[in-house]
Amino acid sequence: MLDIARSYPSPRATLRPLSIYTMLLLAYCAGLRRGELARLDLGDVNPGDGTITVRQTKFFKTRILPLPDSVMMELRAYIAARRQVGASQDPHSALFWHVQGRSRYTPEMITWLLTDVVRRAGLKPLQGQFGPRVHDCQRRSKSRPFGGVKPGHRVTCRGEWREGVARGPLPPALV
Repeated sequence: MLDIARSYPSPRATLRPLSIYTMLLLAYCAGLRRGELARLDLGDVNPGDGTITVRQTKFFKTRILPLPDSVMMELRAYIAARRQVGASQDPHSALFWHVQGRSRYTPEMITWLLTDVVRRAGLKPLQGQFGPRVHDCQRRSKSRPFGGVKPGHRVTCRGEWREGVARGPLPPALV
């Protein structure tokens, strides 16, 4: 899925593939929901201490999440690419910003893009509601430091778990 996200066809919005890739990383490694991804601002990323601040969560709380060094490195690369395409550097501007509307991605657009990546990866049929949903896949144990993302830990996908399919290890790029 990560390779498909990085090579996502988007000739008029060159930042989109890297945006989708970074959204996937944060969704899986930090357990962020689509609305939380959409609400992230540039100022919510603290590269100095390797954390992100998530505001207005599902239960209206704010939390500060530490990220693994590999994810923070990818987030820094995204922010640099974002700067190169002319995105606002105001700390209150959207982290996931797109050139065409010069605004933030909506939760609905994030869902559509990530679902399209899941479909292109062959994990979901090209049409219909069958197969895993975007929010079905999440890391196991959100309460552990780094969200439980450590070598040897596994991604839990509710759909696979219900069907009894073995859970695969977390891709090395996410550890």
